Amino acid sequence: MTNQDLQTRILNAINEFKNLVEEYLSIESQIEQKNEVVESKKEELSKVAHEERMREIAEEVLFPGEQKGPSQTRKLEGERRILEVEITSLRDNLNKIKTKLIQNMYNLPIPVDLDRHGQKEGKTVFPFFENTEFGETVINIMSKLLKMERLEFQGVKILPDMVVVESSSTDEGITKLASGIKAYRLKLEETMKVYEQIDAMVERVLKSDLYARILGALLIEEKMSNSDLAKKLGETERKVYDACYNLTRDRWTPNPLEFAGSGKWTLTISGEILANRLIEKHPEKAELEANRES
Repeated sequence: MTNQDLQTRILNAINEFKNLVEEYLSIESQIEQKNEVVESKKEELSKVAHEERMREIAEEVLFPGEQKGPSQTRKLEGERRILEVEITSLRDNLNKIKTKLIQNMYNLPIPVDLDRHGQKEGKTVFPFFENTEFGETVINIMSKLLKMERLEFQGVKILPDMVVVESSSTDEGITKLASGIKAYRLKLEETMKVYEQIDAMVERVLKSDLYARILGALLIEEKMSNSDLAKKLGETERKVYDACYNLTRDRWTPNPLEFAGSGKWTLTISGEILANRLIEKHPEKAELEANRES
């Protein structure tokens, strides 16, 4: 394969990934817009329901037996339910695209041009091939999918148009580049497992009402101590600890929960994916309607 053929193949893979990112962002935007409309409908529904109730009472007192007009409350409630069905459908599509993105990320070439690397201030810089830049939007989505502030693995930082490696020499930089990209793909493998078995994991969680409520609480608070979790959920500390500990054991792979230090529990990336999917399918089980992850 010639160098030109290689760059063409890389460019095609990156463009395909960028198209998926655009689709992801479009659906995410549609969900956000429809959620805003739903909230508006809820506010309007509350106001109209009160007004109609007062009018019904007045009509019953003043004009008993008179035929009543169409209910605006029922109309608004119907519109709200249709929107919520549409949102559920969009969320299902978003999850499918997330799965595709993770799979594509695993196979996505990191287009470093090894012939143009350079050493600068304790770092080895590997620029991308010309016209193969990821761009800020793509890097942000990749970081979001992996629940990371930045794409950095063992001192290897993936940026929109280059990879920067913490290293004291070029040879060390090349060695660390390989190990860092390997760590990046291992992280993706773990995430892919979650998406592949997500619905089965949801059903497993539902076998314990407490599992679902713990996941829902931690999705909002991010980190909580055992005592705070117990207080929030109205359970004993021992019962909550046992449930949290069970979610960290080997029989849960990948683990949805981990001990974050400072006496607090937190969701892993697997746990966050699981909690969001749980809310989409069974919002009443997680006792959570807000802060859903798109």
